[in-house]
Amino acid sequence: MTEQDVRKAFLGYRWERAQYAQDPQNSGAYSNSKKVETWLLLLTREERMIIRFHLIDGLDWRRTAVELDKIWGYENGRSERSLKRKQSKAIRKIVRFMEEDPYNGSINFPMPK
Repeated sequence: MTEQDVRKAFLGYRWERAQYAQDPQNSGAYSNSKKVETWLLLLTREERMIIRFHLIDGLDWRRTAVELDKIWGYENGRSERSLKRKQSKAIRKIVRFMEEDPYNGSINFPMPK
């Protein structure tokens, strides 16, 4: 799995969730969305928020910084460059996790009953 694959999975997360909401029997959409949710658990709170605002919600970097400033305060603000670096680090963390995964990413999450 590459960093680009992880980015694409995050970008497709909202669509997957919508697909599952429309068709609860869609096991592919369910499994993919659960995989992304599991990846988010690997990250720090800050990394999760950056990924959520920028990749999942689709905000540009400036708007992502504004949303984070609302949470942490302007005096603790992050530059666009800093946010990009933190996002890249978070994605690399996920890629390393997937490379070390003994199941090679093939775990299928059971459908809820």
